[in-house]
Amino acid sequence: MYQIAYTNCIDRLKYCNRFINPAEDDLDILDTLTTNYIGPEEALLVMAENERLKRLTLLIDELKDEHKEVVHLIHFENLSYKEAADILKVPIGTIRSRLNRAISKLTMLLSEQM
Repeated sequence: MYQIAYTNCIDRLKYCNRFINPAEDDLDILDTLTTNYIGPEEALLVMAENERLKRLTLLIDELKDEHKEVVHLIHFENLSYKEAADILKVPIGTIRSRLNRAISKLTMLLSEQM
């Protein structure tokens, strides 16, 4: 069932030519500030974290689709390597190598920005 939903989502996202942006969905700074009063220091920390996640999301968008899928499944969906391998119908070793390549690419992109 999860495989069917996942495949439909991937097809829809490819049709729209974009991937889900977790930073926009999960971190709404105004919502955070209005629902829980926090002081100025905490607000700065929240804003810094929000900015960091937005930059990271933009960098993830620069990855190949196969690498984006693995990063999304492992880090945002918190799936195990085996679960991700079952969903993508590839061996666990392929998941590990794609994740390793994605992390290497993200590291390179981050170092270029600084």
